[in-house]
Amino acid sequence: TRRQAEKCDRLDSIHLMQSLAGGTGSGLGVYVLDLLCDEYPSVSVLNTCVWPFKAGEVTVQCYNASLSMAKIYQQRDGI
Repeated sequence: TRRQAEKCDRLDSIHLMQSLAGGTGSGLGVYVLDLLCDEYPSVSVLNTCVWPFKAGEVTVQCYNASLSMAKIYQQRDGI
């Protein structure tokens, strides 16, 4: 991400897409969001979140989604 940002003349925003059901999307996505907000505090970050199904493959997906959304809500410029 840093290499691509350095190539830009002007970096206005970053678009982050992630899943909230579990796996790498909920945990790693929020971690990457934290890193981006720390590295580029003046850049707007827009999150596109894929919400889990009502009943899905991951048994803890409701917890993953709730915890991820709580953190995204703190760091977000747009969801």
